[in-house]
Amino acid sequence: MIHAKKLFLAALLAISATAAQAIEATASAGDDYQHIDGNASLLGIDFSADWTHNDHKGEVAGVGLGIKLPVPVVDAALGVKAVYLSPNDMDTEYAGALGGRLTIPLGEHFAAYGSAYYAPDGFASGNVKNFTDAAIGVRWNVIKPLSIDVGYRYTAIDRDNGDKISIADGIYGGLGVRF
Repeated sequence: MIHAKKLFLAALLAISATAAQAIEATASAGDDYQHIDGNASLLGIDFSADWTHNDHKGEVAGVGLGIKLPVPVVDAALGVKAVYLSPNDMDTEYAGALGGRLTIPLGEHFAAYGSAYYAPDGFASGNVKNFTDAAIGVRWNVIKPLSIDVGYRYTAIDRDNGDKISIADGIYGGLGVRF
């Protein structure tokens, strides 16, 4: 019985050492919008949450689940995201978006990254024709765990009547922490 407890404890320590591979959170702001996101990896599975707010046009928020891809050197994941859409000039809607993210290290202190999620008409409720959320940027890892991000974000809702609501469309700057 004592050997079983020691074996269980050793297995638990081994799993916990490899389980939380990365946790990160970033807050950024662009012209008329703010964005917060978080990401955690556990045993090759990505968990994410994000929120984008525009004072004049509304907000969107999402929670996602992804699978990390076994690609050498880069950090990549493909996944799905449940998205809450709350623009100021229409009813609250929902969407299921497909997409992924990619981070490419550029030496010890820099990285290029991007993410893109898209929900076509069949994956969105109400009068939403499609939903797009994409970002591309460069990260400077100043000192561990702090980083500075600069990039471009595009978050938009296309409606069935042809109107487009751009929650975010422009350059941003942000601060992040990574563990």
